[in-house]
Amino acid sequence: MKDLLRTAPITRHLDRGARALGALVKPYLPRGLFARSLIIIIAPVLLSLIAMTYVFTERHSQLVTRRLSAGVAGEIKLVANLTERATNTEERNAVFRDIEAAQDIDLTFMPGATLPPQATVPRISFLWRIIDRELEIVGKPIWFHTKPPEWPSHVRVLVQLPDGVLQFKIRRSRVLATNWHIFLVWIIGISSILMAIAIIFLRNQIRPIQRLALAAQNFGMGRDLPDFKPSGATEVRQAAISLIGMRNRMKRHIEQRTEMLAGVSHDLRTPLTRLKLQLAMLQSSGEIEDMKSDIAEMEHMLDDYLAFAKGEEHEQTSEFGLSDLMDEIGADFQRNGHTIDIHHTDEIAISAKRLALKRCISNLVANAFAHGTLVKANLRRTSTNWVEIIIDDDGPGIPPEEYQEAVKPFHRLDQGRNLEQGGTGLGLTIANDIARGHGGQLRLERSPLGGLRAIVRLPL
Repeated sequence: MKDLLRTAPITRHLDRGARALGALVKPYLPRGLFARSLIIIIAPVLLSLIAMTYVFTERHSQLVTRRLSAGVAGEIKLVANLTERATNTEERNAVFRDIEAAQDIDLTFMPGATLPPQATVPRISFLWRIIDRELEIVGKPIWFHTKPPEWPSHVRVLVQLPDGVLQFKIRRSRVLATNWHIFLVWIIGISSILMAIAIIFLRNQIRPIQRLALAAQNFGMGRDLPDFKPSGATEVRQAAISLIGMRNRMKRHIEQRTEMLAGVSHDLRTPLTRLKLQLAMLQSSGEIEDMKSDIAEMEHMLDDYLAFAKGEEHEQTSEFGLSDLMDEIGADFQRNGHTIDIHHTDEIAISAKRLALKRCISNLVANAFAHGTLVKANLRRTSTNWVEIIIDDDGPGIPPEEYQEAVKPFHRLDQGRNLEQGGTGLGLTIANDIARGHGGQLRLERSPLGGLRAIVRLPL
């Protein structure tokens, strides 16, 4: 049955309509979970209240106005008949005094007058139609104004008699439903209280999810939240527990890999040290110097492997200035005989692992000097939450189709550019891992200088 409903034409049309409506509304929806949840709660409530208020108010106003108007119409008919039967002015005035005392109506007779044109009166939607229909029982020409300028709180009714016009001044509350706003006050007040309670409850439910998202973001950036504890609904607690367990497993995996490679490095250093001692005791020659150079390169490779495996995971996050770090890296390369053009406009503070970030940028600068002679570094803030560190060189560059392969471990390019020139092939890989460990990324592009441009994008 479910498969039949799923494949029915009407179901497919409804799905397409829902997707089209979702695509149309999506650009206008808020991106936050709290705001979206708030819309899910408030929108149906508001729509229901609007529909219910409109229907109730209209029906209430129509019913009450119809009954009030029918009663007043009967009184007008009675007064008009009594006035028409009066034989003199004293008898008519006596009728007016009795009616005014009993019904709270002001009566005035205008001898020889005629009714003004009805078109001069604004017709107020259904209220005007109801009163007009109920006043038909009077059986005489009639004119009325539900809100005359001279009497804003009264209704003015004129009845044409054979010898003049009989004027009625009647309070609006006797003809129209004037207390409908009380219903609106009650329903808006109660709805506001209920929605306020719902918002408070919803915020309390959303807050653990926001803390979980913040914890996941900080874990991904290499930061720790010692005060983070699972809280909230059962599903949110389970997700938080799973996140903590996943992070602990990752840390154990990294520690085990680091310990393994550290042991391998230690075991390999022992025979290398013996070889170095044996070579030092031999008479110097070209072959001996080549062997010493090979051993030194092997030691350098072991250091790179260990650094790649370790990944600076034990360093604590701290806040520092990126401009100062860039100047420090420039001074380090200047001491080694390299001049780098560093440009930064203002001081940018960042919370990160300083030594790891310095290693990331130093690897990129060293890679640029290995393949070019002119190297430029630029530090710029791209938005309030992101910063970019750009390293340009004038070397041979890398083909665009090789950009993704260039950051893979131990990868070397056979054409155009050898990333490490006999090294381990880990320079860009380590820089990429450090950038990703801080929640950022490493992007490679064609440099305006003709070589490679490396862009490290980091969150602030």
